[in-house]
Order: sequence, then C-alpha cells, then structure tokens
Amino acid sequence: EAEKRGLHQQMLTAQVHATPFYERLGFRIVSDEYLDAGIPHVDMVRNSQ
Repeated sequence: EAEKRGLHQQMLTAQVHATPFYERLGFRIVSDEYLDAGIPHVDMVRNSQ
C-alpha cells in the first residue's frame, strides 16, 4: 500500500524485543538502542524495492 501512495521509505521505532518481527518484514536497524519511557527501543527503516 505504501508504494502505491508513492512512499519509498518507511520508518518506525520498535521495542528491542520486537525487532526480529520487523526484520522479517524487511526493516533494518538504523540507530543505537535508546530508552523511551524506560523501555529499550531502536529506529528501523525499510526501503521500497
């Protein structure tokens, strides 16, 4: 759907324990781990093919 709308990159913040799920969807980690509300997070992006 994102590609149909002309979006070529998606970005999200993920709790560290959820990163394997997002990696299976094609996202990759692009930041160091940081705390958000005391919970470890990372930034992730996915580029359209």
